[in-house]
Amino acid sequence: MIIINMEKGHYYNIKGTAKKVFVDLINGVKPDELCKFNQWDKKIEEKLGQFIETLMQENIIEVSQKNKSTHANISSIAILNLDEDMMLHIYTDMEEILGLDPIHEVDHQEGWPHLSQ
Repeated sequence: MIIINMEKGHYYNIKGTAKKVFVDLINGVKPDELCKFNQWDKKIEEKLGQFIETLMQENIIEVSQKNKSTHANISSIAILNLDEDMMLHIYTDMEEILGLDPIHEVDHQEGWPHLSQ
């Protein structure tokens, strides 16, 4: 799964088990419900907390007060490699390009996008 933050100009890759965790979170499953349903131990709970914190710091998710999850919506997720199974890969190398505003950065000779000086 690729996620692009146009405001920051960052893009992200979430793969494997982390993708399943992310999908459950954006579908409203609460972290404690996810842990309880999957019977995760404290190490996995801590890693989930770090994963969620990173998602929030990058403005990918935010806390919701809505209570819409049910156990029928929760995925069964086996964590095999703790470091890789809850990893958000962050890329900043396209920051300038993704941060360009093609509507306002058009130049008839240069085309768009281009950086304003």
